[in-house]
Amino acid sequence: MKMWVPIIELLPTELSDTPKSRNNYKSNVYIDDRFDTNLDIRGYSMAEAEDFLQRFFDEALLNDAYEVKIIHGMG
Repeated sequence: MKMWVPIIELLPTELSDTPKSRNNYKSNVYIDDRFDTNLDIRGYSMAEAEDFLQRFFDEALLNDAYEVKIIHGMG
């Protein structure tokens, strides 16, 4: 969600003495030495391709990929 608020309407938050607990998150993204830096999304619908891309970019970041190649079949 995005919101635009004039800066004059922003108020500072109060500091808390108690540290926030970390939430545990589960993910279906894996770190793997065999991470393939190529993703072929030709033939998939826009929704399917977006899902593949989101997961692919997450895995690329977690695997410290320097460069990735997206094969999309356009142009």
